[in-house]
Amino acid sequence: QKLQEEQQEELEQEKQQLLEQHEQKQAHEEKRQRKLQKQLQQLLEQQEEQQQQALEQEEQQLQLQQLREHHQHQLQQLREQQEQDMELQQMVDKAQLQLQLHDMEQQSREIIEV
Repeated sequence: QKLQEEQQEELEQEKQQLLEQHEQKQAHEEKRQRKLQKQLQQLLEQQEEQQQQALEQEEQQLQLQQLREHHQHQLQQLREQQEQDMELQQMVDKAQLQLQLHDMEQQSREIIEV
């Protein structure tokens, strides 16, 4: 009778130990799962942030490209304007020379008449 009680008690203790071990393993596994879940969440957030940065960078590149094209267009207009200015200046110079020539011819006629 007593032997049977002792065996029963040992079995209870073993059962209790196994149960505690199992609970410890389970708690450890749950902790590990939470840690992994947290890491995964952080990775997802980082990925989202990187995608956002990539998008912003793409937008900046586009704006830069548009600015560059606008600048090129302005430069082209400026060149054309300078060419027109030079042509006008040449016409003005030519007209002034013709006027001077005409004046000189007029003066020389007057001198000859005198």
